[in-house]
Amino acid sequence: MEKSIFRNPFAACTARDMSYDEVLSYWCSPFTFSQIEEDAIFNNLTPIFIQGARGSGKTMLLKYLSYYCQKKCAELKGEKDLVVYFSQLGSLGFYFRYKDDFGMIFKYIDCSSDIKNRLFLYYYELFISREIVLVMQDLLETDRGKYSEALSDLVDSLKTIFDDQNILNINDVVKKINDLIYELDQWIKDLIYIDNPEDVLNTYISEGIVRKILKCIRSSITQLKNIKFIIIIDEYENAHEYQRVLNTLIKQVDMDELITYRLGIRPGGMDTYKTNVGAEDIQIDRDFTRQEISFKDSSAYRKFLCDIANKRLKKINVSVDIKDILGRTEDLEKEAYDAIKDKKNKMKHFEDLKTIVSPKDYKSVVEALSYKKNPLLELLNILWLRRGKEVLEIKNEMEQFIKNKSAKSKYKEDYINKYKYQLVLLLLNIYKVRKKYYSFRTFAFLSSGAVNDFISLCRHTIVAHLSRHKDELFIMNLMIHADHSA
Repeated sequence: MEKSIFRNPFAACTARDMSYDEVLSYWCSPFTFSQIEEDAIFNNLTPIFIQGARGSGKTMLLKYLSYYCQKKCAELKGEKDLVVYFSQLGSLGFYFRYKDDFGMIFKYIDCSSDIKNRLFLYYYELFISREIVLVMQDLLETDRGKYSEALSDLVDSLKTIFDDQNILNINDVVKKINDLIYELDQWIKDLIYIDNPEDVLNTYISEGIVRKILKCIRSSITQLKNIKFIIIIDEYENAHEYQRVLNTLIKQVDMDELITYRLGIRPGGMDTYKTNVGAEDIQIDRDFTRQEISFKDSSAYRKFLCDIANKRLKKINVSVDIKDILGRTEDLEKEAYDAIKDKKNKMKHFEDLKTIVSPKDYKSVVEALSYKKNPLLELLNILWLRRGKEVLEIKNEMEQFIKNKSAKSKYKEDYINKYKYQLVLLLLNIYKVRKKYYSFRTFAFLSSGAVNDFISLCRHTIVAHLSRHKDELFIMNLMIHADHSA
């Protein structure tokens, strides 16, 4: 089998599976087109839930906010001192995603709900702590000569937090956190064999690790003393019954600590507003705000999709607009004409007239209402006849429309703005022909705000096209036939 020379630019579709470098290489700013406020996302101390449906771009946005993507942005700008860059940026983000099965770790263990909540919180603390330490290692080691003393001071501080004199460098800190996670895993596995397991667990758990580590960072690295630390939690909905643990952290945000949260969530993903602080709930516009990934209008959404697709095309050295490749809009008249042109009985859609027209008049009525170049007009004529219009009036209105399509008329309004799409579907149903879905505008409409769905439609369309043509044809012609679309 001949190896393909063409790389589908829409193969990578979900930010969840992308590296930080890939996220940035595919990044197109949504801030111009959507309701998301860029300044608030980076700078507000109030926690923010970023809400959007599956595939809407939440993970892309949250990863973009994180240290590793912002580091790449700094490097592309030619920044040499990343510590100074982030201190001027004013915020530093640590990304963590809750996988769907995370809560299953605790679901079937035999212990109290209080212990399960503490387990969830401690796992959270350890995972976030590891990410923070890895970020600081990467940040400070980019200019080891300048920040070696700060890194050494940080390690000494962390040694105290973890009460382990064997910690000699930042790698040892990461190893220590991994060991603590392993101990916790083992406690769960060995639970049924442990006497007084909750007492044993109490010897493991140390609360407030994240806050302690961030405090150490401020004291060890003076440039970061006043920076906002943003803990980024993706797929909040996967915390399920432990959402109240995260809600508690949100409720306890202290503005003086300069620690805040950005949380990705699907619509309806918040199971509870309750916290573990007495009977208190978290309250919107008080303890947190919500920003929804929605676009200003359909035009803005299409412009955003166009930017995304064209950036992907440029990665494979194709500079043609995606709208020209997919076709800007559907040609419904052509689709309707093609659907019946090879049929033996091209007048089947007129047969319904037999229920309202006498046999002696049938032939003359069909002749008056016919326009072989566009069967959609024929269906509209039949609709008008059913609604009581006279045959000659319909014939005259049709002929006037064909003669001057820019002139205003009831006929034009019904055809262009009301019924054209429904007429296509009706015609295809009569002739048992499958509807073709193609063109940039149609794909944008079908994706309904889910960027990932638009990318998937593009990917499958190109795959279908390449299954029928050699790569060179796509690269040279840069047009995809409707038969090869979704």
